[in-house]
Amino acid sequence: MKYLFFAILALLLTALSSGAGECVSGDCQNGRGAMTFPNGEKYVGEWKENVVEGQGTYTWPNGQKYEGKFENGVVKGQGTHTWLDGQRYVGEWKEGKKNGQGTRTFPDGKKYAEVWEMGKRVSYTEITHQQKSEVKSNQSSVSPPSGHRWKKPVK
Repeated sequence: MKYLFFAILALLLTALSSGAGECVSGDCQNGRGAMTFPNGEKYVGEWKENVVEGQGTYTWPNGQKYEGKFENGVVKGQGTHTWLDGQRYVGEWKEGKKNGQGTRTFPDGKKYAEVWEMGKRVSYTEITHQQKSEVKSNQSSVSPPSGHRWKKPVK
């Protein structure tokens, strides 16, 4: 899946630099504009001297997308890649590849802190959240968190 993303990203950069798309709104030379491509892909964001530069969103026809920073037509800096199944990666990018720290969230709610070096994951840790009970000052009794039972006092 990650290789597919990089292959598509390479096609994006080729298409953007070749001018194969059509500017459908705004300024796709020096400013903010939207460009669509014959294959149904779309880029909306900032441009500088006919090159993607700054903040933008690239969307594939199937709904998958990348939102984040581009530098000289290449994904670089902070960005978010969202897959069709709802999986998301939010983190740092360099030369179109994950690079540095990021967080991957799965549709079932599991989260992982990940460290990447030029597209290769070098470490990851599952992020867990312990359930917290909230006590209101005007209540005389408090229910235990879900799945737990209070112990009876020992006499």
